[in-house]
Amino acid sequence: MSTLLQDVKNFHERAMFYNLSRGDIQAAVTSWQQEHGKVAAQVAMSTVDASGEIFGFPAKSGDTLKAKMVLLFEQAKLYNLTPEEVQDKLLELVVDGHGPDEIRGMLPVVDPGRLVFTYPIQPSEKGVHGLDLWANRYDNFSDTYGHHLIHSEHISRAFVEACEQLWQEGVLYDHGGLSVDKASLQGGYAIMVALEAHVKPEGKDLALLNTKHGMDFECLSMVLKHDPKAFGAEVVMTTFITDPSKLMLVPDIAQSMQDVADRWARHQLKVADNTPTP
Repeated sequence: MSTLLQDVKNFHERAMFYNLSRGDIQAAVTSWQQEHGKVAAQVAMSTVDASGEIFGFPAKSGDTLKAKMVLLFEQAKLYNLTPEEVQDKLLELVVDGHGPDEIRGMLPVVDPGRLVFTYPIQPSEKGVHGLDLWANRYDNFSDTYGHHLIHSEHISRAFVEACEQLWQEGVLYDHGGLSVDKASLQGGYAIMVALEAHVKPEGKDLALLNTKHGMDFECLSMVLKHDPKAFGAEVVMTTFITDPSKLMLVPDIAQSMQDVADRWARHQLKVADNTPTP
């Protein structure tokens, strides 16, 4: 099966060689647009006919790579290309003279929803409910049970040992883990309380927690806004402890956070149940 780009190339060669009429050309253009969509068809035509002499869709300066990647994006959806096939197509762009950094920078522009391409989370991306992403704020260096500890130069040995002792005593068990704030490069223990899928955080209650405990509380998304694995939401309430003397307070702080999360769940579920059905 030939691709749209190959069809356009073949037609372009015939049009040039046989000096096809404007009507013949327009008929081909209309057919491509109907079968593949206007965007994909225009990208293919501007890629093959950069001057716009034949099809009337000249390529804009600097948009050659974008045009090729938009075309690849459309082809991948149309023909259900596998991730391996998509990767091979991207490597072909490198062979064509486009730099890897240039290609990586274009991925979120062409496919912000990661429907075809996979690429690292971008600093500007948001999670469900428009929240900041955990992955953009913290690096993790343990699980919530005190296992799988990873060394970090930003977490002191004394702090790690204090956490290990309290994990053994059950104080920190299943309340959070060792993390490093990416902005400040400060290490500490992040308390995390998961929110139910239907729950949307409310800022006023986070402010009350800030006042009660003298710490900063916020909600962060663990998944991208477009992540199909989110099943509606996957959000945590969190606060960050850097003072080892406060680690003994973790269970009480976590309980306060859980109380707020439970209150949100009850209230918002009640509101949803009372919403009239159209």
